[in-house]
Amino acid sequence: MKRRIAIIDGYNVIYKDAGLQKRMDVSLASARDGLIEYCTRWLSTRGDFIEFWIVFDGDSSVMPSSTSGVRGVRVIFTRTKEDADDRILSLLKEASDGSDFVVISSDNYVSGNAKRHGASIMQVSDFFGTLGVGKRSSIKRNRSDGDTDRLSPVEERKINESLKKEWGLE
Repeated sequence: MKRRIAIIDGYNVIYKDAGLQKRMDVSLASARDGLIEYCTRWLSTRGDFIEFWIVFDGDSSVMPSSTSGVRGVRVIFTRTKEDADDRILSLLKEASDGSDFVVISSDNYVSGNAKRHGASIMQVSDFFGTLGVGKRSSIKRNRSDGDTDRLSPVEERKINESLKKEWGLE
């Protein structure tokens, strides 16, 4: 049985959830702690992942050491001049242990590229909407049988805009 690991686009997830956004009024650290707490509850309630890797822009000096050792939750900060999106993709490229990765992000760049690296995708709204409802899956899996998920025109436009920006075509 493959190890199932969720890689979370940390700040993307925080900015998509009203409860975590409220915690940002206290501090960014409070919002990060809230996400870690949510992941810990998920692990104890559902059991469909063995580990969460939460990727944040920044460096480990901003994270208190007390939360970095939570069982089943690994906090990863980017290196200098590296953003979380690229770090997530690097983690997927470097993975060689046969784990089944699910990337949790609503960022089209991250989602599209993560799929190309063999990861499944879970939207942030699904991530927050599924805790405590058993093992019902809201994960969009890659399909190798030629049957692909269709993008909405809005999603397609956003991806095209992101690519134009990435390639310097704007």
